[in-house]
Amino acid sequence: MNNHSNLENGKRWNGKEIETEENQKSKALKEIKLINQLDSIKLNPQKVLKSSTTAIPSQDNRGKFIVRNSTTGLLEVEGTGEIVRFASLCAPDLFDNDGFEKEDTLRTISGFGKIPVTRTYTLKITSKNVTRGHINGWDPIKADFLYDDEMFKSIDQTIALASRNNVRLIIPIINQDFGSEETNWVGNFTDLIRLRRSLKTWQEAKMIDWWSDPESIDSTRDPHCFLVSIDRKRVNTYTGIRIGDDPTILAFETGNEMNSGGYKPAPAAWTLEIAAHIKRLAPKTLIMDGSFARCDSVEASHEREVLQSNLVDIISWHYYGYGETDRLQYDVEIARKNGKVFMCGEYGFFANASEVEKFLNKCATYGVSGTLIWSLRAHSSKGGFKTHGEGKGIWSYHAPGWLPYIDEFGSEPEWDYREKDVISVIRKAAFDLTSDMIITPNLSAPYLFFVDGGKRFTWRGSAWADTYEIWGRCRRAGLVLLSDWINRVEYFYLGVNNMKEGRLKYSCQSIYDQVGGYGELVYIKMRAVSTDDDRGPFSNLLGLKF
Repeated sequence: MNNHSNLENGKRWNGKEIETEENQKSKALKEIKLINQLDSIKLNPQKVLKSSTTAIPSQDNRGKFIVRNSTTGLLEVEGTGEIVRFASLCAPDLFDNDGFEKEDTLRTISGFGKIPVTRTYTLKITSKNVTRGHINGWDPIKADFLYDDEMFKSIDQTIALASRNNVRLIIPIINQDFGSEETNWVGNFTDLIRLRRSLKTWQEAKMIDWWSDPESIDSTRDPHCFLVSIDRKRVNTYTGIRIGDDPTILAFETGNEMNSGGYKPAPAAWTLEIAAHIKRLAPKTLIMDGSFARCDSVEASHEREVLQSNLVDIISWHYYGYGETDRLQYDVEIARKNGKVFMCGEYGFFANASEVEKFLNKCATYGVSGTLIWSLRAHSSKGGFKTHGEGKGIWSYHAPGWLPYIDEFGSEPEWDYREKDVISVIRKAAFDLTSDMIITPNLSAPYLFFVDGGKRFTWRGSAWADTYEIWGRCRRAGLVLLSDWINRVEYFYLGVNNMKEGRLKYSCQSIYDQVGGYGELVYIKMRAVSTDDDRGPFSNLLGLKF
């Protein structure tokens, strides 16, 4: 996006990044370098992770598992009796994000309560819309699926960064898609059938019953098969901790929206066999039933054997549209009756923030352990934010929340106008659950860089930043706030970052025209400002010369 195109008059110039002087280096700049390093899995990850600093709302429960109290049906911190309740957001693209975007997502989640939690999405399977997945084929000699280790290292990195930011993860294993092959975005169990049987088409695989097909059963339930075992047996390449022993993972979910015929939950035999296998490999990690029966009956939404089994700790439901929340109290009651924790694994598509607030108040009153709205997106490493649309004007959320950005070209089209109010409601609910004061994580330094061949610049944003100050200097002037000089002063303060990745671009020419004399070097740097008007550390320097 070019917001100063009228100032670009074709002058010749060269942009180069200026190294900061040694005495100007700060912890924030070191942290930026660290985050960039995390994109490279060839580094010594344990050494890298130990060198970072981050804001942590609470460290008292680090290294302790979250457990189920079967008497109360509540979550507790192991060995302390401290009750765990949370209000947060799903982060479905965490495994796909690069290192900066993962860190930004988890810094953002860390601002939602004393014990912040998020839910990832499932393993990806190569399919029509997935060229590279965690699972990419079937090896008949080994009688196992073909796995992409680099993709699993991305999961390792996610878990390591979650631990560093004191965030707990819920990880569903496999997806079941309600739609067509065209809307099958991550791959699902139909694709596993296709790969396992070497079928040519998705339609052929759809004809086979996943729940009863012997080959499907053998390839997913057998203890020697890697599909269920790989995450739990695997030793994290960043932390050195076996995945099945890592308290960062609050729960493994048997799948995402698993159902039999749409209106029935996943068969109890399947759920319990998967749960038993996970418990053998990760005995202290909670198991969440990934069933989602699209029916109005609460009793019919859960298999009786699953409710009565000690193998499953958490049951959940997904509430889309405020009308579905009428069943909430009964969902909690059936869970408590069977000593289970009840959680709202997903919710959303409400008309406004007021409906979100009413829903969260109901959840608090009825004793829901956790709520996760759909869904959060991070700052992009390309500048701006990642976005995702669900249709009908519903877009992903970003923190701390903004109205859509508006300039002379119109408003940002991929932005939910309810975002600011929704995020505010969720944050308040998160801290109200534990009667704590709202705490905003410390701001990190942005990272400035050139785009469009050096004609413009952008930056990697800071989690929980509301606005940014841009500063500059040249030989004729000391370091001053650029807003004293720049046209459209408000542009640098009002929602400067709230636009889609690739659209956040500032004209270097406009900066130079306002600050520098021709032939002189102009330096710019910036820092983030929170909603509480706190300032973060300065970014790196960029040098402009015409």
